[in-house]
Amino acid sequence: MIRPVFIALSLVGIATSGVIFKSRPFNSKSNCALEVDAAAYKEYKAKLKNVNREIYKDPIAVCFAPGTPPSVVNAFTQAMQATQGWPTPSQNQYQLGTRWTGNQGDPFTVRWSFVPDNLQIPGGAGEPDAGSTLFASMDAKFGGNRAAWIAKFEEMFARWSEVSGLKYVRVQSGTDPWDDNAAWGQPGADGLRGDVRIGMHTIDGPSGILGYNQFPQNGDMVIDAAESWGQSNGNYRFLFNVLAHEHGHGMGLFHVCPIQGTKLMEPFYDDGYYGPQQDDIRASQRLYGDNREPDNSIATASLVGAFTQTSDITLGNIINANNATSLSIDANGEEDFFKITLTSAARLTATVTPVGTTYQSGPQQGNCDTGTSTNALNQADLAIEIQNSSGAVLASASSNPSSQAEVAAADLVAAGTYYVRVHETNAPTQSQLYRLRLQGSNASGIITGTVTFQDWVSANSSLPITVEVRNATTQALVGAVNTTTNSLGQYYVVIPGMSANTSYKVSVNGLMWLRRSQTVTTPGTISISGLNFTVPNGDTDGSGEVDASDIDAVIAAFGLSIGAPGFQFVRDIDGSGEVDASDIDVVIANFGTTDD
Repeated sequence: MIRPVFIALSLVGIATSGVIFKSRPFNSKSNCALEVDAAAYKEYKAKLKNVNREIYKDPIAVCFAPGTPPSVVNAFTQAMQATQGWPTPSQNQYQLGTRWTGNQGDPFTVRWSFVPDNLQIPGGAGEPDAGSTLFASMDAKFGGNRAAWIAKFEEMFARWSEVSGLKYVRVQSGTDPWDDNAAWGQPGADGLRGDVRIGMHTIDGPSGILGYNQFPQNGDMVIDAAESWGQSNGNYRFLFNVLAHEHGHGMGLFHVCPIQGTKLMEPFYDDGYYGPQQDDIRASQRLYGDNREPDNSIATASLVGAFTQTSDITLGNIINANNATSLSIDANGEEDFFKITLTSAARLTATVTPVGTTYQSGPQQGNCDTGTSTNALNQADLAIEIQNSSGAVLASASSNPSSQAEVAAADLVAAGTYYVRVHETNAPTQSQLYRLRLQGSNASGIITGTVTFQDWVSANSSLPITVEVRNATTQALVGAVNTTTNSLGQYYVVIPGMSANTSYKVSVNGLMWLRRSQTVTTPGTISISGLNFTVPNGDTDGSGEVDASDIDAVIAAFGLSIGAPGFQFVRDIDGSGEVDASDIDVVIANFGTTDD
């Protein structure tokens, strides 16, 4: 079976069309190549000169079915150059034309509508002018189920909206499913007609040309009434892919080579995929940004929603498109902000992962069998930040090379609004697709307070301690931190894994001081301040009790002072610098005291 092909026709002062041919079988042994060339050139040149130049003024781009002789392709190219001023694309990436009004990367809302039957549509591919038969023809092909075929058009626009910054609004005239019946070529108008108007008439009979579409600033589409649009195979894949390809021209995309059955905007129809693929998605986002635009500032940040310790949110995933996502950095200087609402303290881990593969891509020329290697994974060197509501950076990551993920994590100890910023650091010239994963976990608890060291020369001093936290219900250890108080006896510890509104047993001990504990319930911020302890003295051997062994240890060291051989800090119970009678007095006074 010879596959049909897309032909992009740029139409009058407006845009490009996709046309689909089926070529006649070609006998490679024929010696009439020059005759074919001459005949084809004459035929195509005559047809194109007959196109209504008041309606269709822009050049057209054409592709042929597999097996079409190079001489025919060359003839058509010559005819295009002679009559239409066919341009020569120079890009070696996705092929971009003119976008709808606005700047590169800005989102845009496109109005679209069906034209009523009998609206006169000028011939755009050499066919005669004729009235539209869209409703009558499609109703017949779908067994009278108008809603079913309209749904495929709506699905096509929804798909492009899912993968780009384009949004679509259907325009109808009152309760009618079509627009206001204005003459073909009239611009869109709110409540009257779309910027993209869709009609149908017979172009060249079954197979051949399937349809054509204009470029912005007009995106009108004409499809051939003679085709079998009601084919239900693959969820009406034939209809869907043709519509999606044609509207690709309507948003400003040219054909892309080589022909490998991997890109929707290749010149030939292919049923090996469903809708836009990696290159097509990258192209649409280069023109219009991704589907969360505008999100280039805190003020316009894309809303993620509520975030908790158990959240695990991945943004950017789409279906039916290998190696592609709905998020991208589309240009140098682009940045994306995402807004989360923290309901209680949590640890946020944000991971930005570039997405893409290496593939061949280039302009349509000759037999459309060559392209240049495009590494879609290595366009932008991505970086990520976590910011508070004032824009202060709490955590960031940018050290990995391009093509590798970056991970930033921050403990968000107060409920409220936070932002994740994704940006680039290397001035990319192509769009870089990416995924963003936001994971929640228990935040680190912060505990502060003052320790009073009993029977010490200065009750509030700089001394080593251990702060231990256990779940008050299960007694499971959450964390233990060795730290040192400051000269005022104050301490500050961070305990990972604590949760808000949870009861914990917090204990403090150190050196010859016995353990003392308190049970507290964490607030929503997890931060606990003013948790003060008074710890008893005299446990010189760390047994958890002041007993006879401690008296024996002090007596054995009696008379030793700092610097003397055998002096031990824990035997100098009161910190006087010498093991003396006062140390024995402390041990005797606290005799029998234990850890709590």
